[in-house]
Amino acid sequence: MDVHNITLVSTEVPMEMLSRFAATLQVQIMRDFAPFWNVGAAVAAVSNIADVGRGAAPIFISRIFDGPNEGVHKNPSGGLPMANVKLDDKWTVTTSHEALEMLADPSCNRPFLAPSIDPEHAGEQVTYIAEVCDPVQGVPYQMENGALVADFVTPAYYKVSGSSGPFAHHAALPGPLSIPPLGYITYFDITNQWFQARNFGGGVQFIQGPVGGGPPPDVCAREFAHGIAEFQDRPRPFVTPEQVAKQRLYEEHDALARRRQAETLLAGSDVLRSLFAVETRSGSGRPARRNATRRRT
Repeated sequence: MDVHNITLVSTEVPMEMLSRFAATLQVQIMRDFAPFWNVGAAVAAVSNIADVGRGAAPIFISRIFDGPNEGVHKNPSGGLPMANVKLDDKWTVTTSHEALEMLADPSCNRPFLAPSIDPEHAGEQVTYIAEVCDPVQGVPYQMENGALVADFVTPAYYKVSGSSGPFAHHAALPGPLSIPPLGYITYFDITNQWFQARNFGGGVQFIQGPVGGGPPPDVCAREFAHGIAEFQDRPRPFVTPEQVAKQRLYEEHDALARRRQAETLLAGSDVLRSLFAVETRSGSGRPARRNATRRRT
C-alpha cells in the first residue's frame, strides 16, 4: 500500500483544533479508507505555508475562498495534488472529502468503464470519473470524537457486473452507481462528451455539458483561491527527473514514520478519545444546484 503525505494549512483555524482534526483525518484514511482503495496518508497541520514538508500535498483552509463550492482539488501539470477548502461550519467534512479524492484519483485519470445509468442511453458504455466522495456527499459520518468526515464509495461502486458490495463505507447503497440524495457522478461518452447524474431533489437528473464547451464543473477543472499561487511560486525541491530517486527515499522514510504514528493512534480507543476533544458542527459539502435538463423516470 502506498502511503502519502498530506498537510493541512490554515492561519484561521486554531492550531490545536487543526492538529486534532489532522489526527482524526489520518485515522479515517488509515482505518476506513485504505482497506478499500489501497492508499493511505500521514496527515500533518501547519499555520505557515513554508512549513509544508517536501513531497506533501497541501490542503489550504481559509474563509478567503472564491470557488463556487466548499472545496476544490487539483493536480497542476502532473505535480503534487493540492486542495482549497472554505472555512465554514462544514470544513471538516469538506477537508475529508478533498483529501480522500486526492488520494484515490488526484488527476481524474482513474476511470471506470461501465454501462450508462441514463435510461435513454441504456447499454452504452461510458467512462465514470472516480471522484469517490461525490456520490455520497450528502451522508457524512461521525468519528469517535464527534468530528464529521466525508463518506466515500468503494471500488465495487463502479463495477456493475459481479459486484456484491459494500458500495460505500457508511451509506447503505442498494447497488453500484446508485445516487442517494445530494449526490452526483460525472461520466464521459465515447465522443468525450461529459454528463452528470445529480440527485439534488426530485429524483436523479441527467445534465449534458455543452458540446466542445470544456470540462465539467466541479470535476478535474478546479479553480483555486487564497494561497495556491503562493505555493506554486515557491521552490519545490525533489521534483526534477534527476532527483526522483532521492525524493522517493525521503517520502518512504517519512511515510514509514507517519504510518507508525497512525498505528499508535489506532492502538486503543482510549488513546483516540483523549486526542480528540474538539466537537465540530454538522454539515456536508455539496456543489451549487444548477438547472437540470431531464429527470430520471
